[in-house]
Amino acid sequence: MESVTPKAPISEGEEAESNSVESLGFCNSGIVQLLWEESSAVVYTCSLDGAVRLWDARSGKMISEYRGHSAEILDFAVNK
Repeated sequence: MESVTPKAPISEGEEAESNSVESLGFCNSGIVQLLWEESSAVVYTCSLDGAVRLWDARSGKMISEYRGHSAEILDFAVNK
């Protein structure tokens, strides 16, 4: 799976450095599953747009995005 660096939205009225769930509009992309990493403030999501994203639970900002699927992701697991 390919890692994609989060891009800040640049539109009128938005701050360029904002990568929050709300400002990036990922709430509309159909988040299917959410996993919370107990030992840290990281939240993982998979969605209908075929991406897995890592979020900082404290700030709500996206840490990274992974793409590589041509279809929606309906389930996933995290292994370390």
